Amino acid sequence: MRARSPGIVDARRRPPVQWRHSSERSTTVTDELSLPFLGTESTTLSASARRERNVVSLRSYFRLLQERDIESWIELWADDCTVVAPYADGRIPQLLNGRADVYAFYREEADGYARLSFPGTDIMPTQDPDRVVVHWYPRGELTDGTQYQNENIGIFEFDAHGRIRRFTEFFNPLGLTGRPDPAVDGR
Repeated sequence: MRARSPGIVDARRRPPVQWRHSSERSTTVTDELSLPFLGTESTTLSASARRERNVVSLRSYFRLLQERDIESWIELWADDCTVVAPYADGRIPQLLNGRADVYAFYREEADGYARLSFPGTDIMPTQDPDRVVVHWYPRGELTDGTQYQNENIGIFEFDAHGRIRRFTEFFNPLGLTGRPDPAVDGR
């Protein structure tokens, strides 16, 4: 189906994306996705190399979501991954377990968008090289013409091979669904 191997992307066909680290100015990155260390066990990498590998993976994460390329995007995830959305209101799941569930949910979500972008994404590596905090502002247009915008904060945790093993996402669920639903919200 795809000509490239998992984790390798031809940056020439990608538009530049704006990225910002917490301690840096925004920079334009066009070749962020070589992912040279994805799949390399952390025991062979320094903490600094693991941290950079994970930041590069997150740049890829947002770029692939923006392109709605879920087939490539899911390669960033561990088989036994978990997605937790503590403030989800029942219209979207609070918990996804395993790569198959993550893929199915995000595939359906991506199909609902005509356009999607993540301006002002702030990727903030932590002291723990396998944990990264990200603050982003998703913007999009759904296939029905509805506009979407929100503000999200996520904690990404990576396994020894540099794949996302746990993602905890904090967001306003009304940004996803519009007005409160009396049947769900009990109003």
